[in-house]
Amino acid sequence: KAETYMRIAICDNDNKWINELVRRLGLFKETYGDIEWDTFCGGEDLLVKYREAKAPYDIVIIDIEMDGINGVETANQIRESDPGAEIIFLTAHADYAVECFECRPLQFLTKPIDEGKFDKTMHRAINNMKDKYITINQSNGITRLRYSEVYYVEGRGHNVIINLRDSEISIYMAFSKFLGLLDMDRCALTHKSFAVNMEYVREFGSRDVILTNGAAVPLSRSRKTEFKKNFLRYVTRR
Repeated sequence: KAETYMRIAICDNDNKWINELVRRLGLFKETYGDIEWDTFCGGEDLLVKYREAKAPYDIVIIDIEMDGINGVETANQIRESDPGAEIIFLTAHADYAVECFECRPLQFLTKPIDEGKFDKTMHRAINNMKDKYITINQSNGITRLRYSEVYYVEGRGHNVIINLRDSEISIYMAFSKFLGLLDMDRCALTHKSFAVNMEYVREFGSRDVILTNGAAVPLSRSRKTEFKKNFLRYVTRR
């Protein structure tokens, strides 16, 4: 059994569709393992959850036509605090694509929901989210960090210091082992003890790499040429 941990929000003001989606998600546990979901009857309730916790869900399945704040407005507000979640819209009409473009949804599914299309969309969403995480297995449990939260990492003694968007955490692990967990198409070494998330590189000079949050990360002379190649490759690929 897979050990994927995925958090899903279902938001629809019609219990019929909520129950149908819950039934379908239950079948995904056999393939992907640990999947949890919460259900919401309106956008207001879902947004309360986003105000209480940072990025509480990996995947949001949301109906467009709801009373009060509609699905598009809800998704746009979610995007302000969470650029990484996969958003799947449900709709009885197929003419909302332009209106929804701003929040970059993964897919539109029209009601009644085709089971084959739903399953294909969910496989894509789950696999996309798995690629957006650093998964750290330790004796005391599993830690999952979104790449969008990580600015840079530093090896310090027997620990790795992970510098996040607005905090830092320390884990007991050799820096070389931690590097093996990273997607080096997203990250690059700047020094024997430092690696940066290239998404947040603002500029670099002869001695350091400046990130978008103002942090200056050491850039060693021996790493400079390779870092420049990696960064240019990353920017070209985006």
